[in-house]
Amino acid sequence: MNTSVTYTSTLSPKLMTWLDEHAATEGLSKKNIIEAALNLYRIQEKKKELAQMFTELSQEEETLTLAESGLGDYVEQLKKQDE
Repeated sequence: MNTSVTYTSTLSPKLMTWLDEHAATEGLSKKNIIEAALNLYRIQEKKKELAQMFTELSQEEETLTLAESGLGDYVEQLKKQDE
């Protein structure tokens, strides 16, 4: 079973030169560098999605009420631990 997908793409000559040089310097394959870059990009996009979701939720009255009541419970738990 093949666990990879082959694709064809183009890069600017400047970026390809950097990729070639960086791969040789670091002893990595170009594939590994591209995969690492895509994984970082994917994480960055997920963080943006989560930030947007939290921003939207923070503007909902029901969510604010739940968060405030949860914060009160958390403070009570901290007080109990201090005793």
